Amino acid sequence: MIFAPLSFQRTLDSYRSTFGGESVPQSELNAIESTLGVKLPDDFRVAAEVFAGGKLGGIEHYRIASTGKDSIVERTLAARQKYKLNPKYIVLAEPPRRFIFLSLDSAAMRPPGVVYSVPDFEKPFIAAQMSIQNLQSVHQMESYLGYAEFFSDLVGISLAEGTRKTILERVPKLSPAKLQQFRHRWNELELRSIGEMLRSGRIERPRFAETDFEGRKYTDLRGITLAEIPIGTKDQGQRVVLENLDLSYCRVVDPRGQLVNVSLSCCRLVEADLLQSVSNSFLNCDFTRAKGLYNGFMKGDFIDCKFIGADLRKTLMGDRFIRCDFSAADLRGAEFCGTAEDCKWDGCLVGLGMRIPGRK
Repeated sequence: MIFAPLSFQRTLDSYRSTFGGESVPQSELNAIESTLGVKLPDDFRVAAEVFAGGKLGGIEHYRIASTGKDSIVERTLAARQKYKLNPKYIVLAEPPRRFIFLSLDSAAMRPPGVVYSVPDFEKPFIAAQMSIQNLQSVHQMESYLGYAEFFSDLVGISLAEGTRKTILERVPKLSPAKLQQFRHRWNELELRSIGEMLRSGRIERPRFAETDFEGRKYTDLRGITLAEIPIGTKDQGQRVVLENLDLSYCRVVDPRGQLVNVSLSCCRLVEADLLQSVSNSFLNCDFTRAKGLYNGFMKGDFIDCKFIGADLRKTLMGDRFIRCDFSAADLRGAEFCGTAEDCKWDGCLVGLGMRIPGRK
């Protein structure tokens, strides 16, 4: 008998109690191993006690079966024939524009059993790699340290789906066309001038229009690009406080323009693309649907800030989060190294075994 870690067992129990579950017989798992010439990881076998494939976490998974056109065996054998798929890979799912597979290959610091999700257009390249180490340069690749983590993430998405949908409908994303309209309205000279203002803290507000949100007026800098000019720091290294700026839809394209060691008060950064790092002091700032912090960090004091629907996956988070709203935020793989007091977590996504300070 295989025993699951306690946190994974809770995931399995939640899935079973909510969705019922369908068990894959051990004889069928053995047949899969025999046909593909592999040994299935223990956590995969444990998950198969409640999940036999189908819709989970918004993804249609191939059936965990040894036969049938939509089984992991038939799909894997087909990929071996068409792409010469590495015999240590098992195809799990092929949702739109993605290719998800279980690797039973060993690599440095990566034991067998890692699940990878890569762009569909990379499939021919991925399939032919005889070593998983060759995949580290693949753009937009996501990985899970085991099937347990992968399965738990998708169960969390499914369980939070209704709450997340209700929350995110209140903060709809800007259309791509409108987003580009905001970003293309600034020319290079204007962006450099704005960058110098943000660096010194001397904002020539009459030059710009205003936005109004919930009764507060903001200087309209929506869609600007932050590049080589460090913002919020004078030449002598003295930090300035930037207030009442609407930086929504901004994008950071150079590490020198990151929001690092800055102090922002009452600023909007809705759908901002932040290039991995944010730090120091943020009071009453709105990071709703912000992204770009994958594998990055947020450090410092965040007080009365909103992170509704923000993509904070695998983000290192510290030091203080007070009265912040993380509703529908994606916190899978994030790590809290500080404190979180009186925060909202409705519909947020968390990873396997993740513990958030102050979350009930």
